[in-house]
Amino acid sequence: MESCFREYSGITTHNTCGCDAPGKVKMSLKFEQKWKTSLISILEELSNSEYKKMLLNLDKIPKRLKSGRSREEMPQIITQYYGVEQSVLAIKKVMDLIPRKDAAVQDRLQPFVDKLKKKGQTKNKDKKESGKPDKTKTISALKSSGQLLDSEAIVGKVVHKSDVHTDVNKDNETESFFNLVVADKTGSIKVMVYGTERFKDIKEKSCYMFKKVIVDENFIKVTSLTTVSKTTAIKIPAKVQREAQMIIDQEPASSKAQTSAQKMPVTVQGTVTGIGPGKPVKSKLEKIGTQSKGIKVTPKTTKMLLKFEQKWKTSLISILEELSNSEYKKMLLNLDKIPKRLKSGRSREEMPQIITQYYGVKQSVLAIKKVMDLIPRKDAAVQDRLQPFVDQLKKKHQTKNKDKKESGKPDETKTISALKSSGQLLDTEAIVGKVVHKSDLRTYVRKDNTTGSFFNLVVADKTGSIKVMVYGTERFKDIKEKSCYMFKKVIVDENFIKVTSLTTVSKRRAIKIPAKVQREAQMIIDLKAASSMVQTSAQKMPVNVQ
Repeated sequence: MESCFREYSGITTHNTCGCDAPGKVKMSLKFEQKWKTSLISILEELSNSEYKKMLLNLDKIPKRLKSGRSREEMPQIITQYYGVEQSVLAIKKVMDLIPRKDAAVQDRLQPFVDKLKKKGQTKNKDKKESGKPDKTKTISALKSSGQLLDSEAIVGKVVHKSDVHTDVNKDNETESFFNLVVADKTGSIKVMVYGTERFKDIKEKSCYMFKKVIVDENFIKVTSLTTVSKTTAIKIPAKVQREAQMIIDQEPASSKAQTSAQKMPVTVQGTVTGIGPGKPVKSKLEKIGTQSKGIKVTPKTTKMLLKFEQKWKTSLISILEELSNSEYKKMLLNLDKIPKRLKSGRSREEMPQIITQYYGVKQSVLAIKKVMDLIPRKDAAVQDRLQPFVDQLKKKHQTKNKDKKESGKPDETKTISALKSSGQLLDTEAIVGKVVHKSDLRTYVRKDNTTGSFFNLVVADKTGSIKVMVYGTERFKDIKEKSCYMFKKVIVDENFIKVTSLTTVSKRRAIKIPAKVQREAQMIIDLKAASSMVQTSAQKMPVNVQ
């Protein structure tokens, strides 16, 4: 028999079965109508600043729908993207965050919250008795829409499962994850599973339903809040199998988890064996962005990180609103990691997301502190909102340094082979290698028509060789061909590394490079002519360099 339930604006109602459903539909419509009316009144109680903060935290709603809309239009948009019931809970959460816990707001909001809590147990009981399955969405539809509602799930076959990987975040906590490639009849997708609790339960070649996942660009994340349940077997078409294999072959499942770590400044120890003319690669930060550089968001740390990030973005909006137009322009000018094209045509409400995307949450706090001191804006209106976050980071940093000092551990070196395999280098790690090749000084033109300089190296150790791009001219005389150096806090970007003003370069004793590695280094040098490197760099290389 066809299911007698459907989703009506987030509320489950009967449909198509011939049962006596009009009463439920009428009740749902009445609830929705009353809620939208109350929501208009709630929004009218908010100041402009509070209203903007609310929109910032309603992240399911596309940005294009948050501007140019009246407050009277927003209840329809909010319920459209959250569903009626979930929109009540979302507004409750945002009002607590702003905060607006006064009677003018809560007297209009709390009756709906209480009603939903009361209905919760009854609804879950009815759902269990009815045997109604969760609404499923194909992987193709998920990738097309970029979203998955709480009432929706995806069902697919695990065609690949990685080993358990570990990473160390900035708080020196070891965190675990593993990766999957999941496919259904329409397509395949990468899946990151945080923690180790599900590792034994999720089997390769078995099929599962995933509900309450986090959709992030072209992959999904499974956290402690996700429901994973085994389902019947699915036959995967040959075309989809080939697509899944491409995901496995082209990008190891672990690489997506490491994307943020690949973009953070890292330390590389090695000998510069030569400067490769390879093609510079545009930073993925501009494509996907990272909100917490170098931090792996696991079930253990997700709540803490998200809470800090959410509070910081809300405070940052308030800080930006305190700035005059002149001060705001000075701030943008000094945030040089952000591409110029993203600094114009964006509202102040949009900038916190962009700032944290390019600086990371923690580094953005320090960057804003530095800029506010520079402008200067040292008054209470700005500092009272900013200083608590600075103090919190300083406290964590002192604890981290104390732990590191007590451990008595020197900088940990990583081989070039291990770096190329993992694609990441932590702040506590360095690469030591021999410069087997050094190019002449090159110039390039940035998008703002200013000229920058760089030179290239090929660095090798006993395990392998790698291309190195050194920005600026300051180190050109100091770094010598055939000498050995330790590189710390470099930026790892695809198959080469970048040396910026934040990088520490120190001379080391000589290293003997095996003949096999020397041949590999020579291949990098010979791969493209130096002139090709100059041309490519001028056209495509990242230009916002510290």
